[in-house]
Amino acid sequence: MAALAGFSGTASAHASLESTDPTANSLLDASPTEVVLTFSERVNPLDDSIQVVAGDGTPVDIGSIRQDGGKSTLAADVPTLPDGTYVVAWKAISADSHPVSGAFTFSVGTPSTTDPNLVKDLLTQSETSAGDQAGLATGRALGFAGMAMLLGGLAVALWCIPGDVGGRRTGIVVWIGLIAGLVGSAVMISAQAATTVGRATDWGAVGDTDAGRWWLARLVVFALAAPVVALRRHHVQRLWQIAAVAVGIALVCTSAAGGHGITGRLVALGFAATVVHLVAMSLWVGGIGVLLAAPRDRMLAVAVRFSPVALVSVASLAITGAVNAWRQSDSLSSLVHSSYGRWLIFKLVVVVTVVMMAALSRRLVGRSEESAEVRTPRLRRTVAMEAIGMVIVLVATAGLVSSPPPVDASKPSLATADIVQDDRIAQVTLDPAVSGGTTVHVYISSASGSFEQPTEIKVTATLPAQQLGPIELPLSVAGPGHLTGNGIDFPFPGLWRITVIARYGDFDATTFSTDMEIT
Repeated sequence: MAALAGFSGTASAHASLESTDPTANSLLDASPTEVVLTFSERVNPLDDSIQVVAGDGTPVDIGSIRQDGGKSTLAADVPTLPDGTYVVAWKAISADSHPVSGAFTFSVGTPSTTDPNLVKDLLTQSETSAGDQAGLATGRALGFAGMAMLLGGLAVALWCIPGDVGGRRTGIVVWIGLIAGLVGSAVMISAQAATTVGRATDWGAVGDTDAGRWWLARLVVFALAAPVVALRRHHVQRLWQIAAVAVGIALVCTSAAGGHGITGRLVALGFAATVVHLVAMSLWVGGIGVLLAAPRDRMLAVAVRFSPVALVSVASLAITGAVNAWRQSDSLSSLVHSSYGRWLIFKLVVVVTVVMMAALSRRLVGRSEESAEVRTPRLRRTVAMEAIGMVIVLVATAGLVSSPPPVDASKPSLATADIVQDDRIAQVTLDPAVSGGTTVHVYISSASGSFEQPTEIKVTATLPAQQLGPIELPLSVAGPGHLTGNGIDFPFPGLWRITVIARYGDFDATTFSTDMEIT
């Protein structure tokens, strides 16, 4: 967090739409020959990445999707369009696997009336369902846990308790890791397929994306790890050691390449930091599993050898985590006001708590004046609490990876409007004032300075030019007379009318209204 506060810069950590041709809300004298979308970074197209629909809901038959050499644009030829208004709905997959979507309108000749439900229906088709989101998060959590138990379990067992590498206790840890990794990867790929093409069994569609190819590769590596686990009793042989190292390197590299490690600024640094982060996480989590599985009479001896490994792992996690947080965010503000940042802060809090438990475990290990019979039961309890905390950390990590990092905050700007009505004041803030997702704050106060607070506040948005709305904004109470919401979606750029209704009991209400430009 100190690193984030001390550095500034611009982060563009997942694809965002930078420009369109035709321009949004433009009025053209003649029909365009193509629709071109330009993104901030490379994207992967889908079969229906671009849809053009007439204002009455009639779809327009367009050409196939094509990209430029850098894969940062999507384009499709369109036929000669009659006069009227048209909706362009688009969606694509970022390099870090996150879907992005949106819509805009343009008109040819004389604008026509657009069906208000048309926009809503097109945007709904692009939304990721709650079930698919849960599948992605579950798959990621299982994948991380599996990799940690498999790689960390084998590595820590080889270092701390080599005589038991081929035994039943170590086998339980690494086999659980292998199975969790296989299941997690399969669930994640299926959920992504359902998100992109609507069919969980269409893994080929996932393989057509940059991140998806790495996910499939990781699934194959997990499968190749099965013989390594089965033959672990031969760990003293050079061939087994080479195979184990190769599997480990392949697992962490495919995991790093299939997510945020290859996006944002300074990609080479980010990839290296993510690899180190995954290795450190595996050693810590896998080591906890080996400790819990160790025989009671040998647990203290194993903990003595594992303690310095855990200490180095925690330090590595802190450093690499700070590096990646700085790469993906331009400021502390962008973290606080994004789901990525909130997951990161939650993970940080949990990790600090787990580190405190780890410090207690380390202190118990160092109490040589007490007998092993006294220290071992206490150590088992603190290690078990560490393990519970690490499960929560893995869940937080899955949420973090599932959230798109904050987008470029240097281009759009904050917009604020103050409305005075009946001796009452409403302030509406959009940060930034952009379509597709922004943070909204609404404050209600009194011009006379009284402390009268509204009993209910309702906020709606309408786009008169497209006959869209009113849309009720899903805001939550953040304090007296204060509502806020993150990721509020204004689906179209344009001049939006924001209406705030503040109720003061059953018979007193004040309505505030203002127009705000969304880019």
